[in-house]
Amino acid sequence: GKRLVFVTNNSTKSRKQYGKKFETLGLSVSE
Repeated sequence: GKRLVFVTNNSTKSRKQYGKKFETLGLSVSE
């Protein structure tokens, strides 16, 4: 697959919280 990097300026959520959100959208996420 392709490697994607997500960048956000919202500091209210941790990387783990974003990882869970992307997984619920059907995206495989690794830190």
